[in-house]
Amino acid sequence: SGSRRADSMNRAQATYLHFCVALVAASGAAFAWMRYGMKSTDDFAVVNHPLQPWMLAAHVVAAPLLVFGFGWIAGAHIWPGVRKKQGPNRRSGLSVMWLIAPMTLSGYLLQVSVVDTMRKGWAAAHWVTSAAFVVGYAVHLWRRKAMRSRRLGQAENRINKSESSKPNETRQACCPAGPSLTCRRLCDV
Repeated sequence: SGSRRADSMNRAQATYLHFCVALVAASGAAFAWMRYGMKSTDDFAVVNHPLQPWMLAAHVVAAPLLVFGFGWIAGAHIWPGVRKKQGPNRRSGLSVMWLIAPMTLSGYLLQVSVVDTMRKGWAAAHWVTSAAFVVGYAVHLWRRKAMRSRRLGQAENRINKSESSKPNETRQACCPAGPSLTCRRLCDV
């Protein structure tokens, strides 16, 4: 029906990605807190919290689902964003994109390393890249939402200023670049 921007994801992709990022971030943060932020009262305990192994398992099982999500949006969102020379959300998107590989690789190598010093190094790299990814992802979403609100306000101003009774002219005043989802809601296009 309406034309989509070349760098936009569909609703299923966005929902899937948001869900996976939330699940992996929450399970990783919960595991890290249980592993490093808690101390067991039992001197013979192997874990600091009874749910600690479950949080690690949830994190390790959910992470490949997130990697799949990155691959799923690569052609529709990431690559077109890389190819653009400018854009209001490009810098935050590129920042997040460049963190995917080191975050994923450090998480994988953390799981397969057997030397304790290597595990500690990969753990630190994974914490840093994962925290930076989550913050960057949140900024990327916040900037997108702020831009959408600005565009919606501009579209409402164009409609209010348009005194034309012709529907095509009103649509053009509302959505000069084509009928996006926001314009369809706003203008009944």
